Amino acid sequence: MLLAREKSPTPAPAWQTSWRAKPRGPNVTLRAQWLLHEGRTSEALALVVAPSECHEQVLLDIAAALDKAHDGEAFALIDGVAQAEIVRSQGRYEQAVDLVQLACNRLDATAAQQYLALLQDGFKAKRNFIKALTTLSLGTTVQSRQSAA
Repeated sequence: MLLAREKSPTPAPAWQTSWRAKPRGPNVTLRAQWLLHEGRTSEALALVVAPSECHEQVLLDIAAALDKAHDGEAFALIDGVAQAEIVRSQGRYEQAVDLVQLACNRLDATAAQQYLALLQDGFKAKRNFIKALTTLSLGTTVQSRQSAA
């Protein structure tokens, strides 16, 4: 039953079809959660990397479960969720900035600076987000940022 559900693509809501260019793949959220629960992180990663739909929190859970050897894959998962949150947010960017901080934690300092510069170039119209990015300190974690606030 789970595989049958994955094979049928989830239809996009009408409000998304105008800007969504790529077709959506099967929804693999439940299967990825199950694999992650069983400790089969590499299989869960392989499942969500393929063209498929997966809930953003499951992607973040997989990224958190990946070790330092898989920082590149973890960064890609977190960045995808962060960019979706940036686009979705209007005015309040705390969650988006926290996701960017998580992504930067998976990069070295030089790559993190380049990533932040790319975000600033890509989202120039979101001035409050750009202002919030300047408050990021690359040596801290999301938890220490939230406790300081």
